[in-house]
Amino acid sequence: MKLLMIDTSARAAKLAIAEPGHLIAEVFADSAFKHGVNLMPLTHHLLSDSGMTIADMDAFGVVNGPGSFTGLRIGMATAKGFARAADKPMVTVSSLKALALSLPRSEGILCPVIDARRGQVFGAAYQHRGDDLWCLLEEKIYDYRSFYDHINSIDGARVVLGDATPLLKEQFEETENLHYTEPAFQMGNLAGAAVYAAGQAETGNTTDCYSATINYIRRASAEENYERAHSKG
Repeated sequence: MKLLMIDTSARAAKLAIAEPGHLIAEVFADSAFKHGVNLMPLTHHLLSDSGMTIADMDAFGVVNGPGSFTGLRIGMATAKGFARAADKPMVTVSSLKALALSLPRSEGILCPVIDARRGQVFGAAYQHRGDDLWCLLEEKIYDYRSFYDHINSIDGARVVLGDATPLLKEQFEETENLHYTEPAFQMGNLAGAAVYAAGQAETGNTTDCYSATINYIRRASAEENYERAHSKG
């Protein structure tokens, strides 16, 4: 069971090929959100170096949000295109869960955060328990203080990772039980999520290219502004 995983939810593009329990190949490129230009060349590079083609894939995975609206749409459209052309199933993994899965051996509480702008973050909290990843704090949008207070209410050592880590670090100091990942590791990797998705595909926990959806969590600013303007009218 080979699965090609795509993540264009943030600044960097991440792609990986995995089997259940085994990473085959991975590529990470800080493409500065230029996913529309860089995604296909990166995919070709990954497949070529692995000696594989799209036809060798048994399933396709995609990180489906929250994150960059444009990036999510590019990743989802690409994964759906591959799945439809190959007539293969899909697996979706949330951006926050994918970040948590990038630290598979951590014994602490993993607190992924993605910059949601306007003084807010998309955040959650997870903990590895055996082979499972337990969600301890619901995936949703929080302001900085609210997220900080929520994760501090959870017992145990907490590790913050994700592109919004520097924003929280500016507001709240590191403590004995609260640690911020170093810049080189804040963006995470896709290996854990790809291996996880391959395992999901093997057990039949999949969707198809027509049913896979993006989880934005929050609507685009233009949609919110349109609704406010028309509600006043």
